[in-house]
Amino acid sequence: MAEHEVEQTRNDTLIAEKGERAIYRFEIRKPDGIWTPMFRGQDTIHDAQGSDVAAPAHPTFPTEEQAREWLTARTD
Repeated sequence: MAEHEVEQTRNDTLIAEKGERAIYRFEIRKPDGIWTPMFRGQDTIHDAQGSDVAAPAHPTFPTEEQAREWLTARTD
């Protein structure tokens, strides 16, 4: 992918939640034009005012099995 190209994604779908963690399935378009399924983790954190906000880091996994392992891993 050239530096000026934007990575294309589609079909971002919530597939599981546990506590303050969630995993989403999405598709990413590879340079050859093929849409490939991937999985993204999302943590929710609390700001100083007590509001829930999405954590800035979003781990990405190539398989649902790896994403579900992350979802159930201890966070403390």
